[in-house]
Amino acid sequence: MLPNLEVTSKAPWDNRKFHFHVVKPLLLKKVVAWYPPLSDPYVVFAQSAKHMTKALNGSYVLARRADRLARENHTTSKQIEVLKKVVATKNLLLDGEKKDLSKKRAEREKLSKAATERDQKLESALTELKKVKDAFAKVEKVWANEKAEMHARYEELE
Repeated sequence: MLPNLEVTSKAPWDNRKFHFHVVKPLLLKKVVAWYPPLSDPYVVFAQSAKHMTKALNGSYVLARRADRLARENHTTSKQIEVLKKVVATKNLLLDGEKKDLSKKRAEREKLSKAATERDQKLESALTELKKVKDAFAKVEKVWANEKAEMHARYEELE
């Protein structure tokens, strides 16, 4: 999670501080910018990942909001630059999260392939073991029959 960024307005009559807070994008999917004196924060958000992608990962929405805030509240160009940097950082975070997710997905697929191969090897080993056990049972049965015949012949000879 990014730290809060704080920029004070350059206008001497405006002592408000402009805060930027970036929440982990894939969890909450929103960027929040607010003025503490106001009761309602200015919130720029995308309701879903689809909307966020449509809004160029929030950059377009946030840039438009920044321009509007600049017009309405005499926001300095430095604050707008900070906003744009926050957006760029947020987009990098999103890209990093996507890469992490794809790596995790690839690793999970690799592990599942290895697990299925291991299961197949175990099943083939089990079938081989059953075959050996059956063959051993047959040999044991033949050996028991031959042993019984030998005892019968021995008794006949006595």
